[in-house]
Parts: sequence; C-alpha cells; structure tokens
Amino acid sequence: MALNFPNNPNNGDVFTSDTKSWIYNSSKGIWISSTTGIGVIDDDTMLTASSDKLSTSESIKQYVDEHTHDEHILVINDDNSGYEISPRGLITQWGTTVQGTDNTGDPETTGIPVVFPKEFPNKCLTLVTGTINAPTNNPNMMTHGRLITTTGFKMVYDTTDSGNNPIQGSWIAIGY
Repeated sequence: MALNFPNNPNNGDVFTSDTKSWIYNSSKGIWISSTTGIGVIDDDTMLTASSDKLSTSESIKQYVDEHTHDEHILVINDDNSGYEISPRGLITQWGTTVQGTDNTGDPETTGIPVVFPKEFPNKCLTLVTGTINAPTNNPNMMTHGRLITTTGFKMVYDTTDSGNNPIQGSWIAIGY
C-alpha cells in the first residue's frame, strides 16, 4: 500500500494511516514512524535526555554514549604492531615477538610478556598466536598465549629448538 504523506509539512505534524503514525521532523526533513500511543525517541530526545525524562530515553542515551564511537580509528606503530577500533567499539590488535628463553618452568611466569598497543576497556575476547618463520629443523613450531588480560599476555613458544635462528611469533587479539 502506497502512502501519500502531506506536501509541505510543519515540524511536529502527525500523519496516520490505519494504526501506524508518523511525526514530521523538520530539522531532518523526514517522517519518523511511531506506533499509535507510543512516543518517539529520536536524536533530539536522546541528546536532551535528563533525569526528568522517561527512564527509557535515559538508559538508551547512557548505553549509546558508553558503547559507540563516532569514528573508525586505525593506528599502526613503527614496529608494525597496531590496533583498529570500529565505530561500534570492537577492537582488533596485532603484533609480533621474537622467541626468548623463558619458555619453561612456573606457568605463572612462563613466556615473553606482550603488552597490547591499547588496553581493552572491558575484555579481550580471543587471542590467536602463530609463527612467522619456523626453522627447517622444526617446521611444526607452535606458539600459544597464556595469562591473557585486558593489557596483554605471555607468548609461549612450545619449543626452544630453533637452531641458530630466532623464531618470530605473531599474534592477533580481539576485544572491546
């Protein structure tokens, strides 16, 4: 069914068809839909929400303010580590390490400390590690991360048998 909205509406004009209503917002030049009897929460309401408004608009405004970003952010450091923040707040980070000697012993201290380029404000959801240049005498070289926090983790190389070549490990972490 085609709708014939009025020409030249004024701000706040209401158009109703069957049980559905629309309110004209002149600052945006659009009709905003609303179910009859339920108020519209639009950008203007969200921007001006205060303690005397409905709790619905307050809670939505607080959630939006805390969980969204205005822009996409990409940072690549000189060592090719970096991070990307999506407009909705998902953070992807990456980097590399070189195999060290601290790969055996107490699980609480084992591994090479890695500090994320940016601290995750809430949680690191996943961490994936791998090797970039496994030696020919051990082509199945493996790495893993442990003691993962919002600020970093410990990179563990599952063997120290690399001959004379240090092994470079890579990692990628996703969180919010």
